[in-house]
Amino acid sequence: MRVLGKNSKCGHGDDRNGHSNLTPPGNGGLKCRIGFQKMTDKQPLAAHPISIQTAKELIGGPLGAVYREILMGSCAPILWWSRRTGTILHSATVTFVNTGRRLLGVTAAHVLRQHRLDVERDDSIVLQVFNTALSNFEQKIISLPEEGKVDIATFAVDDDILQRVGKTIIPLSWPPQVPQAGRAIMFAGYPKNEIYNTASGSANFGLFTAITIVRSVSDHQIIWMREDDDEVSGVSIATPAAHYDMGGVSGGPLLAISESENYIVTHTIAGIITEHPRYDKGVFPRERVVAARADHITDLGRVI
Repeated sequence: MRVLGKNSKCGHGDDRNGHSNLTPPGNGGLKCRIGFQKMTDKQPLAAHPISIQTAKELIGGPLGAVYREILMGSCAPILWWSRRTGTILHSATVTFVNTGRRLLGVTAAHVLRQHRLDVERDDSIVLQVFNTALSNFEQKIISLPEEGKVDIATFAVDDDILQRVGKTIIPLSWPPQVPQAGRAIMFAGYPKNEIYNTASGSANFGLFTAITIVRSVSDHQIIWMREDDDEVSGVSIATPAAHYDMGGVSGGPLLAISESENYIVTHTIAGIITEHPRYDKGVFPRERVVAARADHITDLGRVI
């Protein structure tokens, strides 16, 4: 079951429905706003107390909107651009987590390694989290594993940064939960092909969200693969084209959705997106998303 689409309506301020029209920061950064949502769902387990049709109706209605709001509040775009050219060089997603001992920004390690390479080539680069430029970013990095290690990186954030980001941020709570194969998850990220530059020098961002089922879980990864029967029809957001380019979602949150015996549903950080289909390079011809397990992060932000 799948619900995909765009919504181009944007109002003033962060209305928690994915539409933000933001005032540019005083540091000369780019102005950003959000206006895209996508979500998917897969069949629940046979033992689940509701039918497949009921699950589709719930996901396509108010419940799906609630889940998208949870995802939207937990992450933001992270990007860097050159003052020399005025162009965005790369973008990805950052997830916010409160471990109880530290407030963290979490993304894929390959994202921050790319930032380092770009800074070596261009010392005019400005790094932003949505609407807020982060100065002295290297000093904020807590853990950045080398290539071949766990593809998660962390950096320190504080309440002041979150308040200046320009959108409502509700950090995810701790500790992480590892989902079981066949159980529900949801994930999100900011695709680079949903960045729209405007004549005023601002950048509009679109959010990709998905509600689906885990395909497999290993000691290090959580994997989702799209199935042919995962469409949900009759919802208000339109479906993107086939082979949708998900570049930019790296660093986004993957949350485990669990239900108690009393049918109390909770959501917990489970992973950080690290891989997505690369149709332009012939990589993963089948739609697949891979997340590194979040339990590789300690409560102080070290990646182990």
